[in-house]
Amino acid sequence: SHSGWSLAAMSIAQIRYRLFPALNTLRYLRSLHITYSPERQQTTVARRMIMHLTSDSVKSKYPGLDTTWEMLGYSAPAMVEMEFADGERQRVPLEHFSRDEMQAVVDAWQLQGEYEYYPILGMEPGAKG
Repeated sequence: SHSGWSLAAMSIAQIRYRLFPALNTLRYLRSLHITYSPERQQTTVARRMIMHLTSDSVKSKYPGLDTTWEMLGYSAPAMVEMEFADGERQRVPLEHFSRDEMQAVVDAWQLQGEYEYYPILGMEPGAKG
């Protein structure tokens, strides 16, 4: 009877249930133009988007999508300009933290919180112990 349970659990685990299907925005776009400046700190999202959109898999899946990018020689926030199939254009800022950058900020906050929580131990930032 134990093996029956494992088979049932395995078949349930293999069923993929999606309440909300993935929204594929690229299908509704005519063109994308991404700009970013390497002088700015928070460009990871823009660079990853460029790598994804210029990949062979995306190009073959969306042959009508015109994707271009530009590396700026001056300091300006990362932006994406989208043109929809109906001709409407929209500019969206891309300059925000990536998941890894947010985790680094949270880790620094947690470390500072640990220093503040244990003042009796004499632990201070930069102190040699």
